[in-house]
Amino acid sequence: MFYQKNTHSKETDPIDNGILETRGSLYRTIQELGFNNLEDLLNFIEGGNVLNLGSGGGGFGVDFEVLKKIREQQLGIIYSINPRHGLHSQEQLDYFFDLSSLKKHYTKEIAHLADADLNEIHTEANEINITRTSAESWEHLSFPDEFFDKIIATGSYIYYPATFTESSFLEICRVLKKGGEMRIGLDSFNLNMKLINSIIDRIKELDLNIQVELLTSKDIHNLDVYFFKIVKLS
Repeated sequence: MFYQKNTHSKETDPIDNGILETRGSLYRTIQELGFNNLEDLLNFIEGGNVLNLGSGGGGFGVDFEVLKKIREQQLGIIYSINPRHGLHSQEQLDYFFDLSSLKKHYTKEIAHLADADLNEIHTEANEINITRTSAESWEHLSFPDEFFDKIIATGSYIYYPATFTESSFLEICRVLKKGGEMRIGLDSFNLNMKLINSIIDRIKELDLNIQVELLTSKDIHNLDVYFFKIVKLS
C-alpha cells in the first residue's frame, strides 16, 4: 500500500480559510495540473470522457458544464468520484458553488450573460454534475475497461490512505484507455519529495505498461506546481 498521510489543517485547507483563490473549480484545476491557461486544459480534455478523482463538492464539473453551455461547444464529459459525496456541510457547498470565482477569472467568457441567465445555467450544470458524481469505491469502479480518455486529480487523491492504494491504482489504470493520460496534482503544502519518489518507484514495480513522470510548472503566483503525468502506452 502506498499513500501519504493527509495533513490538511485549518491553516492549509482552502475550505476553512480561503488560502487559495478558488474552491477546487475550473481555475484551480488548471493551475494544479500544470496547465498554463484554460485553452491548454480544454485541448487536454478535448471531446472525450474524463474521470475526476477526489472531486470535492464537484465545483470543477459544474464550472465545466457552465463553460460548455456558454461556449456552445462539445468539450467532453466529466465524471467524478468523491469519497465524501453527500457529506459536505451547507457552508462548504456554498463555497464550492459560489459563482464569484467564475465571474472573476472568466469575465470575457460570461460578459454577454445577465446574472439571472448565468445563475440558471449554473443551476442546470449542477444538476448534470450530480448525475455524474458518485461515492463508489475507488478500488471497484463501475466503468468498463478503457472507458476514459483522461483522468485527473487535484491534490486529494494521493493523500487519502483509504483511496490511494495499489488496488485503486490498478483499477484506475484499467478504466484508462490505451494512449490515455492521467494527471495527478500534488499539494504543495504537504509535498514530501522522498515519499513522492518512493511512490514512483512502487508504481514502476507494478510492471504496468505505463510511463510515469514527475513534472513541475509555475502557477500565476510564480509558485512551483508539481504533478504526475502518467500515460498508458498502446
